[in-house]
Amino acid sequence: VSGITASDKVYDGTTDAVLGFSGVVITGLAAGDDVTVTATGAFSDANAGSGKTVSISGLTLGGASSGNYVLAASGQQTGTTASVSQKEVGLAWTNTSFTYDGASHVPAAAATGLVGSDVCTVTVAGAQSAPGSYTATASGLAGADAGNYKLPAANTQAFNIGTREVTVSGITASDKVYDGTTDAV
Repeated sequence: VSGITASDKVYDGTTDAVLGFSGVVITGLAAGDDVTVTATGAFSDANAGSGKTVSISGLTLGGASSGNYVLAASGQQTGTTASVSQKEVGLAWTNTSFTYDGASHVPAAAATGLVGSDVCTVTVAGAQSAPGSYTATASGLAGADAGNYKLPAANTQAFNIGTREVTVSGITASDKVYDGTTDAV
């Protein structure tokens, strides 16, 4: 048996591989016999990457004429390759409004849609300190599983730093000699 392929997939945290049998060649069949094959596939690991090894196991013959055949002890296809692409994360933004205090501020973003207990944090750029309206950008991913994920194309968030309210007190006025005005010093 040869010609088995594996489909590329998006990272899902598993080693499961979907095999394709449309190009299968089964050598040694008598003319006109109807024999098919099925098998299971597994990536070498669950992580994203291209040209990854996919192991093929559990070859099983099927079809109307399959009872006339047995798989040879050697020479069977045992592997192929396929790619696991990075999964796009969602972004949950928090802290998008600040009050001026002289310090730099930027919103926080958390990655959403992670698989299982994967750990992936979002790096955000665009910190500002003066009052005004700004845009923050999710600029990268970090953490043990960051290589399995990618940022979405829409990776910015508007935020503002408002002016700070102040209270004035302690103003005094000086005594004066009458001059016909209400002016105070």
